[in-house]
Amino acid sequence: MKFETFVLEREQSLWENEVHYNLSERGVHPGTINDLFFQDDINEILNTELTYSPTQGSPELHRFKANRNP
Repeated sequence: MKFETFVLEREQSLWENEVHYNLSERGVHPGTINDLFFQDDINEILNTELTYSPTQGSPELHRFKANRNP
């Protein structure tokens, strides 16, 4: 019986010792958001309003497109 290579597992095996941070390793203690970001960045994320974006693109996008194609 021929088994196909499991590409994801193969890629991880090839590169796991070549990376500075191995985010796919299952044998390490989990990190926190504080470990990954500076406090100012965390505060910016926490203070970001969660709203619906314009479905036809932002006003900035419309201005850009209008100025690009006179």
